[in-house]
Amino acid sequence: MKTLIQSCALAVAALGLSTPVLAAWPEKPITLIVPAAPGGTTDITARLLSEKLGAALGTTVVVENRAGAAGIIGTQALLRSAPDGYTIDQASPKELHARILSEYAMWERVITKGNLQQ
Repeated sequence: MKTLIQSCALAVAALGLSTPVLAAWPEKPITLIVPAAPGGTTDITARLLSEKLGAALGTTVVVENRAGAAGIIGTQALLRSAPDGYTIDQASPKELHARILSEYAMWERVITKGNLQQ
């Protein structure tokens, strides 16, 4: 019993002394994907937001316009990006949800009715 208590005390002490190593964020520029054409109100809003966000985070925020297919092209670019937190999308939750669902529905039709059905 004494050995168990000593082992637990040693484990707690070891956990207490260790500190997690976290990288400073952001370490590189952030990409803001805008699913609209350049020059429109969505683009203007994104550019204003990128200036404020970049100043607050101390990094550059690059606005990347990916217009087309009612925002699906921009959503695809977001979904294909590395999941490292450096790529964000400008959309309301409702718009993002609708785009992801429409993308899912399209692939579901291809799989069930296309050549991929087995």
